[in-house]
Amino acid sequence: MADGSTADITETNMALQTLEDDWGWLKDDWGWPGTKKVRLDFACRQSEAWVYRALAAYDARESEVLHWSEDPSRMVFTPSRGVGFLSLSNVQAEDQGIYRCRVDYRAARTSTFSLNLSVIVPPSKPKVWDRDGVVIKSVIGPLKEGDSLFLACEVPDGRPPPTLSWWKDGVSVGRNQTLRVNGNSRSELLLESIRRSDLHSVVECRASNTPLVAPAVAQLSIDMNLAPLSLNLHPREGTSISGVPKEFICEVVGSRPPATISWSLAGESFTGNVTTSVLQLTPHPDDHGKVLQCLAENRILKGQHMKASIQLNVLYPPMASLALGSSIRSAHISEGMDVYLECSIRANPPPSRVNWLRNGVPLSPEATDRSLLLKRIQWDQGGKYTCEARNSQGVGSSNVLHLSVAYAPRCSNPSPRTEYVSLGELVYVPCTVRSNPKPSAFAWVFNNTTGGVAVPPSQFTSHNFSSVLSFTPVSQFDFGSLTCTARNGVSDADSRPCVVHIVHAGK
Repeated sequence: MADGSTADITETNMALQTLEDDWGWLKDDWGWPGTKKVRLDFACRQSEAWVYRALAAYDARESEVLHWSEDPSRMVFTPSRGVGFLSLSNVQAEDQGIYRCRVDYRAARTSTFSLNLSVIVPPSKPKVWDRDGVVIKSVIGPLKEGDSLFLACEVPDGRPPPTLSWWKDGVSVGRNQTLRVNGNSRSELLLESIRRSDLHSVVECRASNTPLVAPAVAQLSIDMNLAPLSLNLHPREGTSISGVPKEFICEVVGSRPPATISWSLAGESFTGNVTTSVLQLTPHPDDHGKVLQCLAENRILKGQHMKASIQLNVLYPPMASLALGSSIRSAHISEGMDVYLECSIRANPPPSRVNWLRNGVPLSPEATDRSLLLKRIQWDQGGKYTCEARNSQGVGSSNVLHLSVAYAPRCSNPSPRTEYVSLGELVYVPCTVRSNPKPSAFAWVFNNTTGGVAVPPSQFTSHNFSSVLSFTPVSQFDFGSLTCTARNGVSDADSRPCVVHIVHAGK
């Protein structure tokens, strides 16, 4: 139970014997017996039989019902159907202790029940010191790059004693060891070397002794003094024309606080009362349509300022992006499908023309739309596609889209071939095909006047797109035709075999 909350203390299983029962709550650390005299039934009637320190009482044994509380603003006692409720508002640390509920009956023995109430006192906000013992309230520093940072955090209260932890930008840092020093909880943090990136980092010391309430937090921000990172003088080339004004810009980067800039010429310093800010803007296509604003303000005269704005109209050459139509997947394009290519273009002004190219070669002059339809695509229409757009600012080319068309194997030489072979002569018969993807298997079949027979795999070898058959005719029946067929899983019905006629060399 956290300090300051409300506690409901309940005792059950005490059924009233009659409506004329006497209930009461007592607290042990007030004494048993205590100093306030109340009779056995807690009512303020004369009896010296018992002496207690009571919190609240309820007496219904006589015609006049007595309802009494030690502190009515905080303690409310409500008996109801055999249950005695003691409600304690705005719980304080001293409310911790053993509470007893006592019930006196006219026709039964007195019943007493007890329970222990533990009150957690959350810690107060931690205090943080630096290595010189100076209390830090909100800002650490300013520090320099390379400085070490030592902090000590203490909390004087909290029950039970809190655990302290250190956090930097929401991440736990340090050893997070909590010590007890002169009754206080204490923890120390040492960061060896402060870096430029630590500027504005948030360091926290958190104190917690219960998950019931949020930790008490001391939050500090790191301030730093930073040396300049670079100094640039523009333009680098100093050629000037006498009597003609020329701008020179001195730019300092990375200094904190801001660097003070002064000018001198041949050792003579000079200043002016005109403040000039030069903006050299290199717009990008994403800046088109954005509003550029200039604000002038006198920081002494608060609230008085002037501003001007302009909407940018950025002209830029086309930027093209090429992709397949949304309903098409590149891994499933097969010969005979309809394929759509979409060319997305950003340009200002809009493009006057769109061209399509395959393998760097322009397609037909009619292909000038932002979409290209390849109707019933063929195997030889695969390749590297790009689109390009032109406007008054130039030409923009898209990414390369590699279009791979899957098709069944077909003989590289579509016309039948003739081999003249003598009886007993060993001949190597090659078979080469085109396909996408490459063939997964080859099959050879020998045909003559008596029919066809599959050639055993032991008689031929296959690699990638080629197969070679070792063939030796030993009789007149070994002259005929050899058919070489390849498969790759793409519509075997569309496969086109190679045919080789084996003819007797002596005929």
